[in-house]
Amino acid sequence: MFAYVALAGRIVMLGFERIVVKKLGTGANPKAALMLFVGLAALFLLPFAVNTVYGGHIDWAFIKYVAASSLIYALAFLLYIRALSEGEASLVAPLSNFNILFLLVLSILFLSESFSFVKGAGLLVLLYGATFLNRQRNMYLSLKALLADKPCQMMMASSFLVAIGRIIDKGGAASTSPVLYSFFLYFFVALYLGLLMFLRKNLKEVFVLFKDRPWISLASGFINAYAYLCLLISFKSIEVSIAEPLSMLSMVVTVMLSSIILKEDIRYRLKGVFFMFIGASLLCMA
Repeated sequence: MFAYVALAGRIVMLGFERIVVKKLGTGANPKAALMLFVGLAALFLLPFAVNTVYGGHIDWAFIKYVAASSLIYALAFLLYIRALSEGEASLVAPLSNFNILFLLVLSILFLSESFSFVKGAGLLVLLYGATFLNRQRNMYLSLKALLADKPCQMMMASSFLVAIGRIIDKGGAASTSPVLYSFFLYFFVALYLGLLMFLRKNLKEVFVLFKDRPWISLASGFINAYAYLCLLISFKSIEVSIAEPLSMLSMVVTVMLSSIILKEDIRYRLKGVFFMFIGASLLCMA
């Protein structure tokens, strides 16, 4: 039950995250926005990570997993921020959940997770719903329009990388505290990115962006930290190929907020959200 409560928390926070990230990244250096996104997340988790270290024996073998997945997430997050900054949130945000298509295959191949007819049906309904996000004359043209859109391309590339990262997370996070794993993941991403920006002599842009958008920056770091922590907690009892697709329900929150806050026209995307919701429900039943 606790795992599903954590997953529900992730769904709500992810819904808000895409709106916050769009506001943070629009008109800014994507690397500076990402540095705040992950660096502040690490700071929010630091007190809990320190308490975990002092609270008992730690098997530090997980570090090799988190160091590897951090490289993958660094690129995935950068594409994620650019996609939201350059595209409509109600269009590109649902595509962040395209990782289920990759995740299903990867989890079966590398984690020996089960596949069933209901899971397959759920995935097909989810994909069908995606065709309504940029609706054209028919399903083929709708998918073609999505694939031709640059922000959509970046979001789907990000989704593929996230799916790989989730597979590594499942193996690495199992042997340690979710808090500790989350902290070090964001720490390594910030470290890699900080070194890159230092070498390119544009690290000061991070501080300029924070000064310009302090509350948005803090909100992005807080949501990022605890949304991911909730996912790792849910992994303890829920299969990856179920937990990750259920996170798709956050798109309902994002699409509604896109209309309220960003004033985007979501009328033609609500039907897609409905079908994607049904698909996620089928995965839950599986």
